[in-house]
Amino acid sequence: MKWRRLAGLLSILAVGGCGFLIPVPISIHLYPVQGPLAERKPIPAISATVLGTVYSASLSVTLPDGEVFHGPLRAVAPPGAANDDLAPARDSVYGPGYYVAVALRSPAHGRGVLQGSRGSTLFVETNRTQKDAPVEGVAKDTSGNVFKVAP
Repeated sequence: MKWRRLAGLLSILAVGGCGFLIPVPISIHLYPVQGPLAERKPIPAISATVLGTVYSASLSVTLPDGEVFHGPLRAVAPPGAANDDLAPARDSVYGPGYYVAVALRSPAHGRGVLQGSRGSTLFVETNRTQKDAPVEGVAKDTSGNVFKVAP
């Protein structure tokens, strides 16, 4: 009898209390704003998939040249949430002062360094300005491309 109660309680906790830990795929896009990809006509919109939880996720991106990037996108807590190396990219994508006024003050941040299948590296930083706000951010690769990250 005690085992049935314990099993029932564990089932309730697993389904109800911990449901937010079930990985859910989210589609985002990388829009080239600077670099070789931004000079293409038409400018490509690159689809990406984030799969994970609020604490840790994986990001998958395939650039138009076929290079595939996979890697972790981890939650980071303010005030160390924003990467100073990407501050100029954030200001160039979202406008002067965005890094200080918005990025540093956002409650939810993610950061990733992804290795590509052809040796390139993609640096990604995302944030949400509110709990239900869409993901926004920037990315930069070692080929000189800067991307706006948005839904």
